[in-house]
Amino acid sequence: MCNQCNKPMTGAFSRGNVGKYPYYYCGRLIHKSPSIPKETFEAEFLSFMSTFEPKKELVVLFAEMVKEKYKDRYAHLNKNQGKVQQDIEALIDVRKKLTRKHLQGKYSDEIYQEQMEMIEDEIIVKKALKSEAKLQKIDIDVLTEFMRAFLHNIGKAWQDGSLQQRGILVGSIFPKNIIYEYPGFRTDELAFTFKLIKRFEGVHPSLWVTKGIRTPDLLFHKQTL
Repeated sequence: MCNQCNKPMTGAFSRGNVGKYPYYYCGRLIHKSPSIPKETFEAEFLSFMSTFEPKKELVVLFAEMVKEKYKDRYAHLNKNQGKVQQDIEALIDVRKKLTRKHLQGKYSDEIYQEQMEMIEDEIIVKKALKSEAKLQKIDIDVLTEFMRAFLHNIGKAWQDGSLQQRGILVGSIFPKNIIYEYPGFRTDELAFTFKLIKRFEGVHPSLWVTKGIRTPDLLFHKQTL
């Protein structure tokens, strides 16, 4: 956004003697604003993005914390799977008994239908819980390795990304507008994850923790997880 009018910047080509030249500028006519060559504007933006790349040792810690949280979450889901399967089998057994009694004339069609719908709904819910555990099973080592590479090279990820990927990337770091100040960029808000990473950078490495060690920053560690 333009810092003078808080409206979106735009881009256009200027025709020269040997071709077209891309520029960024503010299209509002209510104030003067220079046109910035694409290379200059994007170089400034990459420099701005690089300020949010955390230190290498912090990225390693952060990835381990994510891995730890994932394993706790998946272990919890996996532990419940035996109980969920038992519940499904019990519901199937109840369904069989209900059908048998209906055929024997012990239940009216109306009551039978009502009870069957309730049982089917419960079975659907239980099967959804099983599916959730399957969806949660990912290769966490591959994921955290990708995280490390990404956090070390946020600027490169932006450079290499498609227009859609760039939009997702920028939105994941800056939930509010980015302001251009002729020259340079600023933002009034960072995404929660990057706020925590920034706060962690002010903590001495000896106080970092990944396994619940007692430190003054244990509460912060839990908040990050």
